[in-house]
Amino acid sequence: MVVDLRKRTCTCRFWQLTGMPCMHAISCMQDKNDKRAEEYCHEWLTMEAYRKTYAFHVNPVKGQDLWEKTGRPTLVSPPIKPKPGRPTKNRRKDKDEEGSGSKTRMKRKYNPI
Repeated sequence: MVVDLRKRTCTCRFWQLTGMPCMHAISCMQDKNDKRAEEYCHEWLTMEAYRKTYAFHVNPVKGQDLWEKTGRPTLVSPPIKPKPGRPTKNRRKDKDEEGSGSKTRMKRKYNPI
């Protein structure tokens, strides 16, 4: 892989996508005895950015019983229409799971005509 520490890029594109240096870039940094890997991370991934994000206080929302009452009728969801055909099973089994039928039963084989 080709790593450019000045542009902060690597051909595996992990560094560009996540903002964190990939293993190729970290090995280059260790080879050059350059800065620590944390110094090459994107500024959004620093503790300072985290503290700025959560510095303000968020007040809780009042409960539903304390909401303001209006004269309008309450919203009603549309009725649920059953789909045509046989309803699907609640859970679809994986390919590697065993079937629920008996194991002694053989399947039919159709020969091509």
